[in-house]
Amino acid sequence: MNTMKKNPIIHLLSNTFNKILSIFNKFYYYYILGANFSYIIKKAIYNFGCIPFLGQGYYCPICEKHFRKFIEFSSSQHKFIICPRDGSRKRQRLIWLFLKKYTKLFKNSLKLLYVAPVYCFDTRFKKMKNIDYYSIDLFSSNAMYKMDLTKLKFKSKSFDAVICNHVLEHIEDDILAIKEIYRVLKIDGWALITVPIDIGLEKTFENKKIQTAQERLLFYGQKDHLRLYGKDFRERLDIVGFNVSQINFSEKLNNQSLSQCGLNEEEIIFYCKKNQ
Repeated sequence: MNTMKKNPIIHLLSNTFNKILSIFNKFYYYYILGANFSYIIKKAIYNFGCIPFLGQGYYCPICEKHFRKFIEFSSSQHKFIICPRDGSRKRQRLIWLFLKKYTKLFKNSLKLLYVAPVYCFDTRFKKMKNIDYYSIDLFSSNAMYKMDLTKLKFKSKSFDAVICNHVLEHIEDDILAIKEIYRVLKIDGWALITVPIDIGLEKTFENKKIQTAQERLLFYGQKDHLRLYGKDFRERLDIVGFNVSQINFSEKLNNQSLSQCGLNEEEIIFYCKKNQ
């Protein structure tokens, strides 16, 4: 009987805590994760902000921490499942697992170029003693070099690997950007490239008459996207000269890993080799 009397109170406290956590989720997403803070400030915020989420049930393979839940937030176009410790999203955790399982990035000595660096990857790449690391971005102050992907200032055949995730959809001449990635790769080098793809769309949709942010949101799904890629995206990599492996890596993982790590089941990874 005493246990039965306690249940409503426990239930109320649990609901109240979850509501507070939900409010904190939104605050954390809008004002912390979305802000362009320096890495020093972000690290301090992440270290403190992740405390309410610590526990068991979920796991981030990047920061290697366990949580009672991830930060979850939905917009009209996307559902975000974000690690409170490093800010990683679903696709980034999936890519990290792919890099560890199918590449020698964490073992061999190599020269890496990372395009448009994000905190969760960038801070870890900088600590890896086996890689000669370079990062570029046209706008972010956190990148090592301010550089346009269509006009790279590096010599041809400079890098063993290039990582370019969800960047090309923001670039007007994406083919030229792909050509530059190919140019700076060494022979037998590889590039890991991902873009948002509408799997229901056979051909990529882009229209030069679509100019405003609202039009881009309506037709491309995001205000700063310049096209909506379809199933034909791989052709853009093929014509440049890459030997392309198109991989749905989530299909190689079990359901427990997908759920526990909060992974993107729809993300397609294009692993591109330069053979000549």
